[in-house]
Amino acid sequence: MSNGASGNPATVKPVIRRVDPAVFGFRFTKNCDIRLCKGQCCRTGIIMAPSEAARILAHKEAVMEMMDDTQTRDSSRWFDEPATPERLKQLETEGKEIASAVHNHKCVFLDAIGACALQKLALKEGTHRWAYKPYHCILFPFLVEEGTLSVDLEHGDNIRARYNEEFFCDHRGPNAIARGIDVCREELMYALGSYPAYEALQGSAPEK
Repeated sequence: MSNGASGNPATVKPVIRRVDPAVFGFRFTKNCDIRLCKGQCCRTGIIMAPSEAARILAHKEAVMEMMDDTQTRDSSRWFDEPATPERLKQLETEGKEIASAVHNHKCVFLDAIGACALQKLALKEGTHRWAYKPYHCILFPFLVEEGTLSVDLEHGDNIRARYNEEFFCDHRGPNAIARGIDVCREELMYALGSYPAYEALQGSAPEK
């Protein structure tokens, strides 16, 4: 993985070997609009590969410029443990992940209106908006575990438990009016690697 941004996201992509049937029936909000939820799904932070954390830190000065006063520009506080080069290398060797820190009750990279500093930086530079974002963050509300593409059904429960509020994008809630595989077309194309693979996924889905 490159430390620099490019025309496409440069991140860690696990191999997908199967698709959980839950993916086809998953309902989601019709549009992802942070003006409605202020990036609620990002509030608890996000796990990422050590190499993804290293990429963020390689551009830390530029990331800091995208932050507002509700965020910390102290890069030593951006992760849930010290992200030194030595520690990141150790985590990579052990096959472990690292998580972004929670600051002011939200992911450290989330600003006051719920916009991501990493995505703002990519857009400012004119590159792909996901150039600096971790894979898990890009793919939500879907996830890949042990080679299986599935749905993150626990995240909303974690939001409710931690912040005592309803999760705007809850698949069981009134806003879940569309099929997730339709709403998250670009994210699933990215995860699967191609448009034909996404078409195959669509073709495997039951009728709407």
